[in-house]
Amino acid sequence: MDMDRDQITELLQIVQAYDSRNIDRMMIAAWSEAARRGNWRRETAVEAVHDFFANETGWLMPGHVTVRVKAMSRLPRPASDVLAELEAPPASDESRARVLRMVRDLAEKKSVDGA
Repeated sequence: MDMDRDQITELLQIVQAYDSRNIDRMMIAAWSEAARRGNWRRETAVEAVHDFFANETGWLMPGHVTVRVKAMSRLPRPASDVLAELEAPPASDESRARVLRMVRDLAEKKSVDGA
């Protein structure tokens, strides 16, 4: 979902806390357009802003946010997040051992002598 005007304003207020820029309607409109084109989401855009100011000394532009948002979307999610989405918990050690025994038994039954 695209960021709405309030979210863009909040993002710009975070930026303002770092560099004291003046926020006006035109800036909100321009950053809103950049957010739409860059497919920003609130959480990743906020993270991108904090990351920029933690690592850079220049003037933050919308393109800097877009580059960081895109880079974050290419990173694999933490394993804990992925595992939390699974419907069933991972198999227990006992279940894995049982399945491996079944596979070995089937392999023995289907194997060709001497192969």
